[in-house]
Amino acid sequence: MKVKLAVQTLSSSVADALQYLKQTSDDFKNCEPTIQFIRIIDEIFDFLNSRTPYGKGFKQPPKHTQH
Repeated sequence: MKVKLAVQTLSSSVADALQYLKQTSDDFKNCEPTIQFIRIIDEIFDFLNSRTPYGKGFKQPPKHTQH
């Protein structure tokens, strides 16, 4: 699987869709762990793909610490 397809599959929009289905359908009533997993992976992808020093939230690059 290409990374681009994985990123699309594990995106916040998919988590939002599952959240909606959970609220509107009994077939998705136990999908909260999947929603949480997708949101965590999405945040990790955002963190690892950050390139601008001006990003906000999870798109913010890691801060360097001085020893």
